[in-house]
Amino acid sequence: MAPQPGGATRAARSSAREWRWGWAAVLLMNLPVALLFGFFVTSRSGAFGMLAGVFVVWLAGHFAVARFARVRGALIVGGICVAVLQVIPLLQIGAGLSAVALLADRAMEISAAAAFAVTLMTGGQLIVAALVAGYLIRSTRPVG
Repeated sequence: MAPQPGGATRAARSSAREWRWGWAAVLLMNLPVALLFGFFVTSRSGAFGMLAGVFVVWLAGHFAVARFARVRGALIVGGICVAVLQVIPLLQIGAGLSAVALLADRAMEISAAAAFAVTLMTGGQLIVAALVAGYLIRSTRPVG
């Protein structure tokens, strides 16, 4: 049976689509603790900034897993590990508190812009943790 013209391209698009769905699922798995604490410390305008930040984090991961094959598996596997750590959310709380400490004025309510920036910084820290965990896990797999 002869290969279909454009078959490799169709398979690559399908594969990228599956990775994007995987990223969306991993992001959703990582949101409970973040949203719980985020809504606790923000006002209505801060909540808007936080949700806009979540969208940007999703969008960045969406493009990363579609375009960078070396990142895909590590981000998904590591993201699952970070999501599981929400049972004892020290990593999530530490990332959030460090971002708040850098960007928000403690005397004021967290504004939409500050909540947006805090969300991006927190998400960025957790993505880095996920990538490190994913690369470590993938590097310990036996070859063969």
